[in-house]
Amino acid sequence: RLIAWVAEKNGTPLLFMADTVALKVGRVTDTGAMPANPAVDGNYIVWTDYRNGNGDIYLFDVRSGQERQITSDSAEQMFPDISSGRIVWMGNNEGAWNIYSASVGGGAQPTMMPTYAPTGYPTYAPTGYPTYAPTGYPTYAPTGYPTYGPRYSGLVGGAGNASPVIEMNSSAFANGTSIPIQYTCDGDNVSPPLSWSGVPEETESLALIVDDPDAPGGNFTHWVIYNISPEESGLAEGLPRERDLPGGMHQGKNSFGTIGYGGPCPPPGPAHHYIFHLYALNGTPDLPATVDRAVLEAEIQNYTVVEGVLVGTYGR
Repeated sequence: RLIAWVAEKNGTPLLFMADTVALKVGRVTDTGAMPANPAVDGNYIVWTDYRNGNGDIYLFDVRSGQERQITSDSAEQMFPDISSGRIVWMGNNEGAWNIYSASVGGGAQPTMMPTYAPTGYPTYAPTGYPTYAPTGYPTYAPTGYPTYGPRYSGLVGGAGNASPVIEMNSSAFANGTSIPIQYTCDGDNVSPPLSWSGVPEETESLALIVDDPDAPGGNFTHWVIYNISPEESGLAEGLPRERDLPGGMHQGKNSFGTIGYGGPCPPPGPAHHYIFHLYALNGTPDLPATVDRAVLEAEIQNYTVVEGVLVGTYGR
Protein backbone atom coordinates (compact mmCIF):
# COMPACT_ATOMS: atom_id res chain seq x y z
CA ARG A 1 0.00 0.00 0.00
CA LEU A 2 2.80 2.48 0.88
CA ILE A 3 5.78 3.48 -1.24
CA ALA A 4 8.66 5.57 0.13
CA TRP A 5 11.52 7.28 -1.71
CA VAL A 6 14.12 9.99 -1.33
CA ALA A 7 14.09 12.98 -3.68
CA GLU A 8 16.20 16.13 -3.71
CA LYS A 9 14.45 19.48 -3.35
CA ASN A 10 16.43 22.73 -3.44
CA GLY A 11 19.60 20.74 -2.83
CA THR A 12 18.21 18.91 0.22
CA PRO A 13 17.26 15.22 0.26
CA LEU A 14 13.71 14.65 1.54
CA LEU A 15 11.77 11.47 2.27
CA PHE A 16 8.36 11.15 0.58
CA MET A 17 5.64 8.53 0.73
CA ALA A 18 2.68 7.60 -1.46
CA ASP A 19 -0.45 5.73 -0.41
CA THR A 20 -1.40 3.60 -3.42
CA VAL A 21 -4.87 2.89 -1.99
CA ALA A 22 -5.84 6.44 -1.01
CA LEU A 23 -3.84 7.84 -3.98
CA LYS A 24 -2.15 10.44 -1.77
CA VAL A 25 1.46 11.67 -1.65
CA GLY A 26 3.05 13.26 1.41
CA ARG A 27 6.40 14.37 2.77
CA VAL A 28 7.80 12.43 5.73
CA THR A 29 10.91 14.45 6.68
CA ASP A 30 11.60 18.18 6.79
CA THR A 31 14.68 20.09 5.68
CA GLY A 32 16.64 19.21 8.85
CA ALA A 33 16.84 15.54 7.95
CA MET A 34 19.26 13.67 5.66
CA PRO A 35 17.39 10.47 4.73
CA ALA A 36 18.58 7.47 2.70
CA ASN A 37 17.69 3.80 2.12
CA PRO A 38 13.97 3.84 3.07
CA ALA A 39 12.03 0.62 3.62
CA VAL A 40 8.30 0.14 4.18
CA ASP A 41 6.13 -2.43 5.92
CA GLY A 42 2.46 -1.90 6.73
CA ASN A 43 2.08 1.51 8.36
CA TYR A 44 5.78 1.94 9.15
CA ILE A 45 8.66 3.52 7.24
CA VAL A 46 12.29 3.15 8.34
CA TRP A 47 15.38 4.80 6.89
CA THR A 48 18.98 5.77 7.54
CA ASP A 49 19.32 9.45 8.48
CA TYR A 50 22.53 11.48 8.63
CA ARG A 51 21.14 14.56 10.41
CA ASN A 52 23.31 13.82 13.50
CA GLY A 53 26.59 13.55 11.58
CA ASN A 54 26.48 9.77 11.26
CA GLY A 55 23.96 7.23 10.08
CA ASP A 56 21.12 6.56 12.53
CA ILE A 57 17.96 4.53 12.04
CA TYR A 58 14.63 6.39 12.17
CA LEU A 59 11.03 5.14 12.18
CA PHE A 60 7.85 6.91 11.01
CA ASP A 61 4.39 5.69 12.05
CA VAL A 62 1.99 6.69 9.26
CA ARG A 63 -1.09 6.21 11.45
CA SER A 64 0.02 8.54 14.24
CA GLY A 65 2.25 10.79 12.13
CA GLN A 66 5.03 10.37 14.71
CA GLU A 67 8.75 10.06 13.93
CA ARG A 68 11.07 8.21 16.32
CA GLN A 69 14.83 7.79 16.42
CA ILE A 70 15.68 4.10 16.86
CA THR A 71 19.47 4.32 17.27
CA SER A 72 21.68 6.96 18.89
CA ASP A 73 25.11 5.32 18.67
CA SER A 74 27.92 7.46 17.26
CA ALA A 75 28.90 4.60 14.92
CA GLU A 76 27.34 4.12 11.52
CA GLN A 77 23.93 2.41 11.31
CA MET A 78 22.63 1.75 7.81
CA PHE A 79 20.64 -0.36 5.33
CA PRO A 80 17.50 -0.87 7.47
CA ASP A 81 14.60 -3.09 6.53
CA ILE A 82 11.33 -3.78 8.36
CA SER A 83 8.77 -6.55 8.43
CA SER A 84 5.85 -7.34 10.72
CA GLY A 85 6.87 -5.00 13.50
CA ARG A 86 10.62 -5.70 13.55
CA ILE A 87 13.44 -3.60 12.15
CA VAL A 88 16.84 -4.96 11.12
CA TRP A 89 19.92 -3.04 10.01
CA MET A 90 23.71 -3.15 9.84
CA GLY A 91 25.59 -1.39 12.65
CA ASN A 92 29.31 -0.76 13.14
CA ASN A 93 28.94 -0.19 16.89
CA GLU A 94 32.17 -1.84 18.05
CA GLY A 95 34.31 -1.43 14.99
CA ALA A 96 32.81 -4.51 13.33
CA TRP A 97 29.63 -4.82 11.30
CA ASN A 98 26.89 -6.75 13.09
CA ILE A 99 23.22 -7.22 12.32
CA TYR A 100 20.96 -5.49 14.83
CA SER A 101 17.24 -5.68 15.41
CA ALA A 102 14.54 -3.77 17.28
CA SER A 103 10.79 -3.94 17.57
CA VAL A 104 8.84 -0.90 16.41
CA GLY A 105 8.03 -0.16 20.03
CA GLY A 106 11.23 -1.20 21.80
CA GLY A 107 14.94 -0.60 22.07
CA ALA A 108 17.68 -1.94 19.85
CA GLN A 109 19.55 -5.12 20.58
CA PRO A 110 21.84 -7.39 18.52
CA THR A 111 20.03 -10.56 17.53
CA MET A 112 22.50 -12.11 15.16
CA MET A 113 26.31 -12.10 15.15
CA PRO A 114 27.37 -13.10 11.64
CA THR A 115 30.55 -14.91 10.66
CA TYR A 116 32.28 -12.41 8.46
CA ALA A 117 33.54 -12.65 4.94
CA PRO A 118 36.83 -10.83 4.27
CA THR A 119 35.18 -7.40 4.36
CA GLY A 120 32.47 -8.29 6.85
CA TYR A 121 29.46 -7.03 4.89
CA PRO A 122 26.56 -9.55 4.90
CA THR A 123 24.01 -10.24 2.22
CA TYR A 124 20.82 -12.19 2.84
CA ALA A 125 19.42 -15.54 1.85
CA PRO A 126 15.65 -15.92 1.26
CA THR A 127 15.19 -17.28 4.79
CA GLY A 128 16.66 -14.16 6.34
CA TYR A 129 19.92 -15.84 7.39
CA PRO A 130 23.06 -13.90 6.37
CA THR A 131 25.16 -15.35 3.60
CA TYR A 132 28.16 -13.83 1.87
CA ALA A 133 29.17 -12.94 -1.62
CA PRO A 134 32.83 -13.69 -2.51
CA THR A 135 33.85 -10.16 -1.57
CA GLY A 136 31.52 -9.95 1.39
CA TYR A 137 29.69 -6.93 -0.02
CA PRO A 138 25.91 -6.89 -0.39
CA THR A 139 24.38 -7.35 -3.80
CA TYR A 140 22.57 -4.36 -5.28
CA ALA A 141 19.46 -3.74 -7.28
CA PRO A 142 19.72 -1.47 -10.36
CA THR A 143 18.88 1.53 -8.16
CA GLY A 144 21.94 0.96 -6.02
CA TYR A 145 19.97 -0.12 -2.98
CA PRO A 146 21.01 -3.43 -1.36
CA THR A 147 18.85 -6.45 -2.06
CA TYR A 148 17.57 -8.51 0.87
CA GLY A 149 15.59 -11.67 1.56
CA PRO A 150 11.83 -11.18 1.22
CA ARG A 151 11.16 -10.58 4.94
CA TYR A 152 12.93 -11.31 8.17
CA SER A 153 10.76 -10.27 11.05
CA GLY A 154 11.51 -13.67 12.52
CA LEU A 155 14.95 -12.51 13.71
CA VAL A 156 14.17 -13.01 17.38
CA GLY A 157 16.24 -14.65 20.07
CA GLY A 158 19.26 -15.11 17.84
CA ALA A 159 17.59 -17.25 15.19
CA GLY A 160 16.51 -16.18 11.73
CA ASN A 161 13.25 -17.46 10.27
CA ALA A 162 10.98 -16.67 7.36
CA SER A 163 8.50 -13.92 8.18
CA PRO A 164 5.06 -14.87 9.46
CA VAL A 165 2.16 -13.65 7.38
CA ILE A 166 -1.49 -13.46 8.39
CA GLU A 167 -3.80 -14.08 5.45
CA MET A 168 -7.23 -12.45 5.80
CA ASN A 169 -10.33 -13.38 3.81
CA SER A 170 -14.08 -12.89 3.77
CA SER A 171 -16.63 -15.25 2.30
CA ALA A 172 -18.68 -12.14 1.45
CA PHE A 173 -16.15 -10.43 -0.84
CA ALA A 174 -12.70 -11.02 -2.30
CA ASN A 175 -9.75 -8.81 -1.49
CA GLY A 176 -9.92 -5.60 -3.51
CA THR A 177 -13.55 -6.06 -4.58
CA SER A 178 -16.82 -4.36 -3.64
CA ILE A 179 -18.38 -4.99 -0.23
CA PRO A 180 -21.98 -6.27 -0.66
CA ILE A 181 -24.72 -3.80 0.24
CA GLN A 182 -25.98 -5.77 3.26
CA TYR A 183 -22.76 -4.88 5.11
CA THR A 184 -23.22 -1.13 4.48
CA CYS A 185 -25.49 1.63 5.77
CA ASP A 186 -27.59 1.19 2.59
CA GLY A 187 -28.45 -2.38 3.64
CA ASP A 188 -28.64 -4.27 6.93
CA ASN A 189 -25.39 -2.67 8.16
CA VAL A 190 -24.20 -5.93 9.73
CA SER A 191 -20.54 -6.86 10.14
CA PRO A 192 -19.18 -9.16 7.40
CA PRO A 193 -17.83 -12.66 8.08
CA LEU A 194 -14.04 -12.76 8.35
CA SER A 195 -11.48 -15.55 8.45
CA TRP A 196 -7.71 -15.66 8.82
CA SER A 197 -4.76 -18.01 9.02
CA GLY A 198 -1.06 -17.80 9.78
CA VAL A 199 -1.25 -16.37 13.31
CA PRO A 200 2.24 -16.68 14.89
CA GLU A 201 2.67 -19.09 17.80
CA GLU A 202 3.73 -16.32 20.20
CA THR A 203 0.46 -14.45 19.71
CA GLU A 204 -1.48 -13.85 22.95
CA SER A 205 -4.35 -11.84 21.51
CA LEU A 206 -5.63 -10.30 18.27
CA ALA A 207 -7.08 -6.88 17.51
CA LEU A 208 -9.01 -5.63 14.48
CA ILE A 209 -9.42 -2.09 13.16
CA VAL A 210 -11.44 -1.22 10.04
CA ASP A 211 -11.00 2.22 8.54
CA ASP A 212 -11.72 4.33 5.47
CA PRO A 213 -8.67 6.39 4.42
CA ASP A 214 -10.71 8.08 1.64
CA ALA A 215 -13.19 9.79 3.98
CA PRO A 216 -13.49 13.57 3.38
CA GLY A 217 -12.44 14.46 6.92
CA GLY A 218 -9.53 12.04 7.03
CA ASN A 219 -9.27 8.46 8.24
CA PHE A 220 -12.71 7.28 9.42
CA THR A 221 -12.93 4.31 11.79
CA HIS A 222 -15.70 1.77 11.18
CA TRP A 223 -14.85 -0.98 13.65
CA VAL A 224 -12.62 -1.56 16.68
CA ILE A 225 -12.51 -5.01 18.27
CA TYR A 226 -9.84 -6.42 20.55
CA ASN A 227 -8.90 -9.16 23.03
CA ILE A 228 -9.68 -11.73 20.34
CA SER A 229 -8.30 -15.14 21.29
CA PRO A 230 -5.41 -16.36 19.11
CA GLU A 231 -7.31 -19.64 18.90
CA GLU A 232 -10.01 -17.91 16.86
CA SER A 233 -9.74 -18.25 13.09
CA GLY A 234 -12.38 -15.68 12.19
CA LEU A 235 -15.45 -13.66 13.15
CA ALA A 236 -19.03 -14.60 12.35
CA GLU A 237 -21.34 -12.34 10.37
CA GLY A 238 -23.51 -9.87 12.25
CA LEU A 239 -21.80 -9.46 15.62
CA PRO A 240 -24.01 -7.58 18.11
CA ARG A 241 -23.20 -3.93 18.79
CA GLU A 242 -22.14 -4.53 22.38
CA ARG A 243 -18.87 -3.88 24.17
CA ASP A 244 -18.57 -7.38 25.63
CA LEU A 245 -18.77 -10.40 23.34
CA PRO A 246 -18.45 -14.14 24.00
CA GLY A 247 -14.94 -15.45 24.52
CA GLY A 248 -13.73 -12.27 26.23
CA MET A 249 -13.72 -10.13 23.08
CA HIS A 250 -14.47 -6.42 23.43
CA GLN A 251 -15.62 -3.83 20.91
CA GLY A 252 -14.66 -0.18 20.98
CA LYS A 253 -16.15 3.03 19.69
CA ASN A 254 -16.16 3.82 15.97
CA SER A 255 -16.16 7.25 14.29
CA PHE A 256 -19.97 7.22 14.21
CA GLY A 257 -19.78 7.43 18.00
CA THR A 258 -21.30 3.98 18.53
CA ILE A 259 -19.97 0.65 19.80
CA GLY A 260 -19.22 -2.11 17.34
CA TYR A 261 -19.41 -2.23 13.58
CA GLY A 262 -20.61 0.66 11.42
CA GLY A 263 -20.67 -0.20 7.73
CA PRO A 264 -19.46 1.78 4.73
CA CYS A 265 -21.52 4.93 4.20
CA PRO A 266 -19.54 7.16 1.84
CA PRO A 267 -20.83 10.35 0.19
CA PRO A 268 -21.74 10.14 -3.52
CA GLY A 269 -18.68 9.88 -5.71
CA PRO A 270 -15.82 7.47 -6.35
CA ALA A 271 -15.73 4.23 -4.37
CA HIS A 272 -13.91 4.34 -1.02
CA HIS A 273 -11.48 1.72 0.25
CA TYR A 274 -12.20 -0.04 3.55
CA ILE A 275 -9.11 -1.53 5.17
CA PHE A 276 -9.47 -4.42 7.62
CA HIS A 277 -6.30 -4.49 9.76
CA LEU A 278 -5.79 -7.59 11.93
CA TYR A 279 -2.97 -7.29 14.48
CA ALA A 280 -1.33 -10.25 16.20
CA LEU A 281 -0.10 -9.17 19.64
CA ASN A 282 2.47 -10.86 21.86
CA GLY A 283 0.71 -9.52 24.95
CA THR A 284 -2.67 -8.38 26.22
CA PRO A 285 -2.71 -4.58 26.60
CA ASP A 286 -4.26 -3.07 29.73
CA LEU A 287 -7.07 -1.03 28.22
CA PRO A 288 -9.68 1.27 29.79
CA ALA A 289 -13.41 0.57 29.69
CA THR A 290 -13.94 2.93 26.75
CA VAL A 291 -11.65 2.32 23.80
CA ASP A 292 -11.50 3.98 20.39
CA ARG A 293 -9.01 3.60 17.59
CA ALA A 294 -6.49 6.10 18.97
CA VAL A 295 -6.45 4.45 22.40
CA LEU A 296 -6.10 0.95 20.96
CA GLU A 297 -3.33 1.87 18.52
CA ALA A 298 -1.35 3.61 21.25
CA GLU A 299 -1.56 0.54 23.47
CA ILE A 300 -0.82 -2.17 20.90
CA GLN A 301 2.17 -0.56 19.19
CA ASN A 302 4.58 -2.25 21.62
CA TYR A 303 2.90 -5.64 21.25
CA THR A 304 2.33 -5.97 17.50
CA VAL A 305 4.05 -9.00 15.97
CA VAL A 306 2.48 -9.07 12.52
CA GLU A 307 -0.43 -7.50 10.66
CA GLY A 308 -2.87 -8.97 8.15
CA VAL A 309 -4.84 -6.78 5.73
CA LEU A 310 -8.04 -7.21 3.73
CA VAL A 311 -9.37 -4.43 1.48
CA GLY A 312 -12.95 -3.92 0.32
CA THR A 313 -14.49 -1.09 -1.68
CA TYR A 314 -17.88 0.62 -1.71
CA GLY A 315 -19.28 3.58 -3.62
CA ARG A 316 -22.64 5.32 -4.02
